[in-house]
Amino acid sequence: MYLLWQPDQLNGTSTQSIPVPIGHQQWTFSASTDQKQPIGSGKWKNPTLTAHGKTGDYAASRDTDNNLHGYPIWNDVATEVCP
Repeated sequence: MYLLWQPDQLNGTSTQSIPVPIGHQQWTFSASTDQKQPIGSGKWKNPTLTAHGKTGDYAASRDTDNNLHGYPIWNDVATEVCP
């Protein structure tokens, strides 16, 4: 998760600025549930939170982070979909 600051948005007059990374925090979230019958009904039961919380310390962005000035890098497209 990245903390971003958008410089010109403070006074609400500019839409030309881009978000600047201030830092990042690694975290995790995991949950599960069971689908109710009939399958495909879109109804679920027994939600269970299996893991959550931070997995590292907050780190301020540095000019050398990722060689992209602290901006996040994604290596692949998310492929998980919910029916």
